[in-house]
Amino acid sequence: MSVTFAHNADCRITTPGSARLPTVPVDLFCAMVIGQAAQLFASVRRRWTMRHIARFSTHRLQDIGFERDWDGSLMQISNGRVAGHLEH
Repeated sequence: MSVTFAHNADCRITTPGSARLPTVPVDLFCAMVIGQAAQLFASVRRRWTMRHIARFSTHRLQDIGFERDWDGSLMQISNGRVAGHLEH
């Protein structure tokens, strides 16, 4: 019997339920961090996309459902109506 096998066998003595309890707060924290990271990634990607399409011509913007406001900001068009301002 190897030393590693003997150590692993000793570590498995705890019951499965009691071994899981201390990790619940860690799992919740990881889920929270992953959620926040996903929101951050989505907002950075949206800003990058808006900066990218802000360079499009007026005709091309209309083809994909946007138009320029008087101040140069982009507005999304929904069914022929302006849906709202979008940051650029």
